[in-house]
Amino acid sequence: MATDRRDQLPACQRGTAAGRGQLASAKQIAPAPLDVAGADRYGRGAMRSVAGIAVVLWVGVMGFFAFVVAPAAFTALDREAAGRFVGAVFPRYYLVGVVLGTCALLALIARRLRDDGRHGDWLGGALVLAMLSLTLYAWLAVLPAAQAAKQAMRHASSGAGGADALSFSRLHRLSTILNGAVMLAGMAFVVLDVARRP
Repeated sequence: MATDRRDQLPACQRGTAAGRGQLASAKQIAPAPLDVAGADRYGRGAMRSVAGIAVVLWVGVMGFFAFVVAPAAFTALDREAAGRFVGAVFPRYYLVGVVLGTCALLALIARRLRDDGRHGDWLGGALVLAMLSLTLYAWLAVLPAAQAAKQAMRHASSGAGGADALSFSRLHRLSTILNGAVMLAGMAFVVLDVARRP
């Protein structure tokens, strides 16, 4: 007795209701296609967020030190003790800035590499690089020179002490200008970062 060849096929390959049900179930449990473009957009957004958070923290630390810590020290302590306190804090202050600036710069570089250079945020990167360079200069060049001038003021005679005081005043003013420039660049980066978010 001849049999229908369709009966020898699996149910999902036959035109029966059971076969159609099995095929529908197979489609339901099939894994969804991987959203590569979405993952790539998420990666770029994460790198931008890391850079933005690092710069916001950096500007916050600078503002807290400039407008809270230093004035409080010179209000609560005598001038000599406050100067020693601020001088002891400065190296750590600059170290925090360099660490946060390096994190921000690496995040921007990683984002540019993910984009293959197509959408590189060159202005944001330039701002962070300028902030990092100015901070390193203030930390490694200006701060030691200011500390040396202040030390010389303590041990010099009155005539030589006047020259050391003038040198210290000039270096202190330069340090203030550098820190102000870093803070302004940081605020410009934050404004630019917020403006470019979708």
